[in-house]
Amino acid sequence: MENLDRFGFPGKVFPVATKKGKLGKRKILTSVNKIKETPDLAVILVPGRFVPETLIACAKKGIRHVIIESGGFTEFDEGSQGIR
Repeated sequence: MENLDRFGFPGKVFPVATKKGKLGKRKILTSVNKIKETPDLAVILVPGRFVPETLIACAKKGIRHVIIESGGFTEFDEGSQGIR
């Protein structure tokens, strides 16, 4: 986020986290549903166990493109409800 500001990214960015606050100049929202418009892209930076529910929230919001940068998928095997 800091680099987006520093280098003058012209697009809209909506930080979402579990706790309210501020990230640089931007207000942190506590849910994807609180974004008033539909973003073009979501960048998901959560532990692997939260990725499925985060993807579902993005899909319900109409976000069609995502980048997932996450770890912790070793707990998902063929018999789990994980992403395949």
